[in-house]
Amino acid sequence: MEKPKFFLCLSFIFLLIISKAQNNFDYFSTTRLTQDDGLSRGLITSGLRDRHGFMWITGNDALNRYDGSTVKVYNLKYHFKNFPALQQGYGFTEDGCYLYIGSTRGLYRYEYERDEFGLIEIFAGERT
Repeated sequence: MEKPKFFLCLSFIFLLIISKAQNNFDYFSTTRLTQDDGLSRGLITSGLRDRHGFMWITGNDALNRYDGSTVKVYNLKYHFKNFPALQQGYGFTEDGCYLYIGSTRGLYRYEYERDEFGLIEIFAGERT
């Protein structure tokens, strides 16, 4: 006789927790991006939302920056001049001035103010 009361009480607490947790989803929104929205084609490998509100998405053909309404595509052939193009960005981090993207070729640095990329060679002398 005690088991049904226990399970009834446990079920009520579980439903109460679930109903409260569902209310927290009001703070989140999702957007599906496709090539029709301007996203580059290719395999998506990594992503990050930075402190400026940009969503950075790496692919095997370009780096994409989404600002909530439009996608800016940093094509590997045109935006990575004077150094090897980004190959498979595997991770992001940032500090106050720069966004850093880890790659098999080194550490790429994006300067927000100049809207430019640079390369910090961490594999000097190695062929990648």
